[in-house]
Amino acid sequence: MVSHAVNDDDCRPNPSTQFSPDPPIIDESIPSTGPVRDLSFCSLEGIGGHTITANLSKAAAELYSKAWRPSTRASYKSAWKRWSSWCNSREINPIQTSVENIIEFLTTLFNEQKQYRTINTYRSAISRGHNLLNSMSVGKHPAIIHHMRAIFNVRTPLPRYQSSWDVDKVLSCITGWGDNSSLSMKILVQKLTMLLALTSAGRVSEIHKLNLDFMCDKGDHIIFQIPSLTKTCRPGKTKAELKFYKFEDNNLCVVECLRKYLELTEKIRDTNDRLNRNWLLLSFVKPHHPVTTSTLAR
Repeated sequence: MVSHAVNDDDCRPNPSTQFSPDPPIIDESIPSTGPVRDLSFCSLEGIGGHTITANLSKAAAELYSKAWRPSTRASYKSAWKRWSSWCNSREINPIQTSVENIIEFLTTLFNEQKQYRTINTYRSAISRGHNLLNSMSVGKHPAIIHHMRAIFNVRTPLPRYQSSWDVDKVLSCITGWGDNSSLSMKILVQKLTMLLALTSAGRVSEIHKLNLDFMCDKGDHIIFQIPSLTKTCRPGKTKAELKFYKFEDNNLCVVECLRKYLELTEKIRDTNDRLNRNWLLLSFVKPHHPVTTSTLAR
C-alpha cells in the first residue's frame, strides 16, 4: 500500500510556540497607521528596529542571516511579502503595528483555509521582522500565542500520511522483477531508490544528496558522505553519512543493485554537456538530469 500525503501539517503545535492557558489582555499603544513605505521587498535582516543586525556591518549582517537554511529564508521572505502587502493596502506599518492588526491578518489567513503550520510560518516571519511588542517578540506575545492556540484547536492538523508502505508487498514486487541485469534503466532506478530508502531509513532530502564524489565502496558495504547540511545536522553533529550493506538475496541487495546501476549509467555520466551527473540518481529520460526531491518523493 502506497502512502498518500494528506497535507503538510503535523498533529501537534510548533514546539517553539507555548500556549497561554488564559485569554490575554491586549493593551498596545504602538502607532499602527500613518505614512508607510513599501517594505514588501525588503529582506528580513534589514528591517525591524529590535534586530541585532541594525548595528552590524553589512558583512556581519549577511553572515548573521545564514543561521537560517535557504528553504527557511525563502518561506519567510514569501510570508513577509504577503504581510507587507496586506499592511500597505490598509496603510499599516508592517514593522510597527498593534497586536490586534497582527491577529486580524492571521485570521485572514485562517479564513483563506490555510493550515495551522502555514499560518505559524507567517507568525514566525512577522515575529522576525516586526518591532517588539511590550518588550517581547510578536511570536511570544500572549495574545498571539492564544490566537495560534485557537487556530490549532479549530483546525487541528491531520496526520501527514493516511497510510504507510506495506514493506512485505514492496519486497515481493521487487523480487518478482527478476535479476538486475534484465531490468531497464527506469525499473532499475526505481528499484534502487526503494532499496536505498528501506535500508537506510534516510530522508528523501538525504537520498537526493548522494553523490559519487563522496562514495566509498568497501566491498561488503558502501558509504556515502553527505556533502552538505541535512535537516538533522546541528552544532556538534554535522557529519552525516549513509551506509548500505550487502544482503544475501541478490535480488534484494542494495549494494548489488547500486553497482549494476552505476554500470548501466556509466556512459550517460561521461557525456561532455557540462551537466553535473555525479549525483547518484539520474532521470531515466534524456538528457538524464539529476532527479529532484519531489521526483524521489513520488
